Amino acid sequence: MATLILTCLLQPTIPAFADQAKDTLTINTESPDVWFSVNVIGTSWPMATTLADAAGEHVATVAVTIGDCPTKVHAIKRDIGLTGSTWCVHVSNLQAGYAVSGTIASPDTSLSLTVKRKDGPWFPLLWSVVALVAAAIISLLGTYVPSLTSKLRRRLYERDDGIAGLGSWVKTAAADGVLADDDIIARAKWARKYGPNKVTEARERLRKALAEPSLVVPDDSPLRQACQAESVRSANNVRREDLLTDRGGQRIEAGNLLRSLTSADKAIHEFTSKVDAIIAAVTDPDHKQQATHARDNALKTAHELTEDGVPQFLNTLDYIFQSITFQPPGLEQRTLFPLFTADDLWEPEGRLSVDHLVSVDHLAKSVRTTVAAYLPAALLAFIIMAGTVATVFSAQYLANPSFGTLTDYWALILSAYGSAQATAIAAALLLMRSPKPWYG
Repeated sequence: MATLILTCLLQPTIPAFADQAKDTLTINTESPDVWFSVNVIGTSWPMATTLADAAGEHVATVAVTIGDCPTKVHAIKRDIGLTGSTWCVHVSNLQAGYAVSGTIASPDTSLSLTVKRKDGPWFPLLWSVVALVAAAIISLLGTYVPSLTSKLRRRLYERDDGIAGLGSWVKTAAADGVLADDDIIARAKWARKYGPNKVTEARERLRKALAEPSLVVPDDSPLRQACQAESVRSANNVRREDLLTDRGGQRIEAGNLLRSLTSADKAIHEFTSKVDAIIAAVTDPDHKQQATHARDNALKTAHELTEDGVPQFLNTLDYIFQSITFQPPGLEQRTLFPLFTADDLWEPEGRLSVDHLVSVDHLAKSVRTTVAAYLPAALLAFIIMAGTVATVFSAQYLANPSFGTLTDYWALILSAYGSAQATAIAAALLLMRSPKPWYG
């Protein structure tokens, strides 16, 4: 009996809900609250409801009134294909980064509503630009890492480590800025590793040359005395000057002295031999005396011969030889130059003319040239990086209707930074060029 009565009471209401008009509506917004109006069937008041996210942690409040919304709220008219009375819906307490859903229902109409709120574009765009700038700065700073590493490595060579004066030369060369840190390190490393053996071998060859019975360089000449003093130095007596010039050029002092001694000795032998041949061949007593006098005067200059004066000494011998104009026709050599090779007519290593000195104008021109060479490539790389960041911004922000949580921002920033850095590396590899060939 009770079941029959309950059935009779519910029967009139079942058709009403069965004929309920149903529809869905999704709204994307950047505002914390939304006003909109929608036409529905019937004039009944909807039941009170709220909207919540999937986890139920973030809830938005829904207020519905019958009739048009107030003019001042600028409500948007939403069309769900129904005609009838109007609902004015106000959804508030929306939080950026979340989508909330719920159903607004009356006996005649059921509206499934989803509202997605995202932050405005300016703040995410700002963080994208920050990520781009950070990537660009770090990429730029990355170019200084080799330089910083070189400076740290250079400090390891600011000690003599058995070669007197090497540490102070490293400091001076770095302060002068004539050589790059890598060049300074390379020279100091070579001096430590190979220098002592090079000096020892050169001194041994110098001792053997001094012991040759045929050596005619005068004993009292500064060159011969310097060679003698160098040859008796001990193996552990090695200075920076024995290995490197002030400008960092390789200069084995014992080897240079040996070269000077050998060149001078060879020149004296050749000069004496050729002039003696002329003296023996001429019959005129005056010519014979003149040639003998020229020979003796030339050989006297050998007593003042120094290491630096060898090239001038060779030129002097050649000039005196050519001044003997009465060479007999039977002698084919009328000049000493064919006897002195290019190796004999040498300049002491480490001599620098004014043309080799680095001037301020030269440095300024070098800086301008470097900037002109790398600026287009840097701009191109930055443009490519900006395009990559724009792509990330589009994928992370524009494609996400509920962007706004801390996770969303971290994903945007890290993706933008990572993509920009990867692009910078790729651009650097593509723009990298090998040095131009050098032909002297």
